[in-house]
Amino acid sequence: MSSWNNRLVRTKHITKLGNENRIFFTYGIHEAFYDKLGKVVAITKKSVEPFGDNVKDCRHSWIMMAEAFGKPILDADKIPEEGHDTNNNLVNTNILQKEIEEAREDTEENRELTKVLNDSLIKFDMVAFQKEEEKNRLSSEIDHQTNFCNFKKLKDIVDAIFSEYDTYRKEQRDNGEVDIITTQDLEGDKY
Repeated sequence: MSSWNNRLVRTKHITKLGNENRIFFTYGIHEAFYDKLGKVVAITKKSVEPFGDNVKDCRHSWIMMAEAFGKPILDADKIPEEGHDTNNNLVNTNILQKEIEEAREDTEENRELTKVLNDSLIKFDMVAFQKEEEKNRLSSEIDHQTNFCNFKKLKDIVDAIFSEYDTYRKEQRDNGEVDIITTQDLEGDKY
């Protein structure tokens, strides 16, 4: 199984300034994907932002992004990292890109697959699903309002969010559901 986490990435840019090339760098948090040797073999093209299916997931995403500041900076020009597993599928993004493009082609096979998927969706109770999703969303927002919006100091907010996230990660580890590398996973529980 490959794993991933968020990393701070330095990207080199070159622009023309008159007759001269101007070199400058930008920094962003990207998702980094690792091979079985622990080497970064791919990063997201664009930097990421906190995101989730609900408020709790968004808070966890934010904490995972904050962990990137506790790891060495990656240089976008040096991905995949030296010594990476050359058999890793993530390395050859051209193959992956070609597969994606082929899947989007208007072929008889893809039209048939689309029909099968659409027929399956007809059997799916979308109304019940959306009601359940709305119930979960509202519950998540009430939980957020109740447990995270009454702090006066930023540190207290961050501590509360981290505490919730830490409990969630421990539950994931206990259930064998971890596929995300965190600072805790790499260095042990040092918080």
